Amino acid sequence: MKLEDEGVEDHPVHRVWTELGDDDADVRWTVYCPARERTLELQVCEDCPHLEAVTAGESGPGVVRCHRLSPVPAPATLSDDSLGPLLGGTRVSEVMSPDVYCAHEELRAEELVDIFSTRQVSGLPVLDEDGTLVGVVSRTDLLHPPSEEGEAPPLHPERAGASAGELMNRAPVVIEEGAPMSRAAALMASSRVHRLIVLASDGRVVGILTALDLARWVARRAGHAV
Repeated sequence: MKLEDEGVEDHPVHRVWTELGDDDADVRWTVYCPARERTLELQVCEDCPHLEAVTAGESGPGVVRCHRLSPVPAPATLSDDSLGPLLGGTRVSEVMSPDVYCAHEELRAEELVDIFSTRQVSGLPVLDEDGTLVGVVSRTDLLHPPSEEGEAPPLHPERAGASAGELMNRAPVVIEEGAPMSRAAALMASSRVHRLIVLASDGRVVGILTALDLARWVARRAGHAV
């Protein structure tokens, strides 16, 4: 079906940051394309005839401006009996956190602890040298409970020197960005996890969906300022 232009619209550019160690990192810039209904690498947009401009942000590309390819649907309202249909009609890509920090599988435990502290994250997808997801490592895999309240939790002595590949869970719970939120909620509940790694159709990491993301989204739909 051919889509007609209806003005222009802006789409934020997001970052998938993979820590490589020794203060080195690999950064992928991504943007969600409503016409293709999936997240794309930013360079794909450069060959798109609907691209108007890419504007700069504080630390890289900020916004992709393109000719609108389809009408933007009106936001759904939430009533007591509409949560089920709303969850089923909303994609994971609309709710996930699209700026993601990842870790290379060779990254050492000491470097992982520093990332958890500076990036304020509780878990990191682990990628191999091809950028393929191979596992997930969390703070609880590395840190020893502090001896005193208020202390920063130290690295568990048995984890010292180990790599992310050695410490990671090799069976991360994942979901595709085009899946409905109802499936995401069911997967979190059945797997007893608070975090899903979101993948694009090519298998690359494009986001993280947490239970807190889901709770905030429901609250905002109900009109709460959170």
